[in-house]
Amino acid sequence: MIGTAIETGKYWDRAWSLVEGCTKVSPGCGHCWLQAMDKRFHRNEYVVGSSGLVFKSAPRFREDRLGVPLHRKKPTVYSIWSDLFHEVVTSHDLASAFMTMEQSNQHTFLCLTKRVERMESFVSKWATQPELPPSNGLLVDNIWLGVTAENQEQADKRIPLLLQTPAAHRFLSIEPLLSPIDLTASYPDDYYHCTSCGHHGIDSVQRECINCGGRSENPDNGNCSVCDTGTMAEICPECEGNDYKTSNAYALVGSFVKEYRMLPGIDWVIVGCETGPKRRPCNLEWIRAIRDQCKAAGVPLWVKGLEAPRMCGAYIGGTFLQHTNAIGPVHVSHDTAEWPKDLRIRQMPEGLR
Repeated sequence: MIGTAIETGKYWDRAWSLVEGCTKVSPGCGHCWLQAMDKRFHRNEYVVGSSGLVFKSAPRFREDRLGVPLHRKKPTVYSIWSDLFHEVVTSHDLASAFMTMEQSNQHTFLCLTKRVERMESFVSKWATQPELPPSNGLLVDNIWLGVTAENQEQADKRIPLLLQTPAAHRFLSIEPLLSPIDLTASYPDDYYHCTSCGHHGIDSVQRECINCGGRSENPDNGNCSVCDTGTMAEICPECEGNDYKTSNAYALVGSFVKEYRMLPGIDWVIVGCETGPKRRPCNLEWIRAIRDQCKAAGVPLWVKGLEAPRMCGAYIGGTFLQHTNAIGPVHVSHDTAEWPKDLRIRQMPEGLR
């Protein structure tokens, strides 16, 4: 990862622009950053539509760019632009892109989408094809799949489908953050997590008597049908552990004390405010709430950009010297020196460092 890129908020090395153009699907698209950049550098033509500026021409898949990663030997973190799972991208195009990613195993690919239904459907079929490299039914290790969750509504829609997707690595992009989000509230009500072995998912729950180990239950009183005493406890299907046997627990994600809830299945979280002159407000307390949830779960957090007063000063001999008590107008800053100290967090997960 390039050091100067990290300092400016970039968590990738290069963009792999496989899809040109896009269409808006949720509130996070309101002030599209990619659209603004395309307009600024005259990369696409726009017309005014009912939802603001829209691409004049339909989005398209750039087949001519498929080979870009294959010609680069140096290990690189690629961010795929724009939404690879857009409706205009055919299943054949998707297969070609995923084949290229699997062949370029020296690189890492970050694939972020708002179209999580299509991602889950395609990847679930792709990952189980017998002709692919053995991966235990998961995507290969160099592909990271992520979804955007700009508010609680979108988090509740997209996170469950992301968890169902058979990925080796999953991440969340909470950018732009438009309202407070409780990430664990987005987990399905029947989603279990074992803090002993790490297993997680929607399980066919098995129960065991803590007194005699019996596994049949009296339907009348809920007691063990073998010894008719004790409490039947749910056990993990992987390690057969429960909170009666060990200091760990196997239970519903939502049943853990809120301050200690994990984020099983999520390997990384990115958060930041909206950019641009028409940006919508982002309360720093919303960012702090995401920080606290990630800290409790032990999930790496990358704070990309925050609204902050601009520091006034000058570079002298390569060092920035701030004028005493001089600050400029509030802007979206990617310079952590301008942020509150408790939010200067840029953590990379294993495999991306």
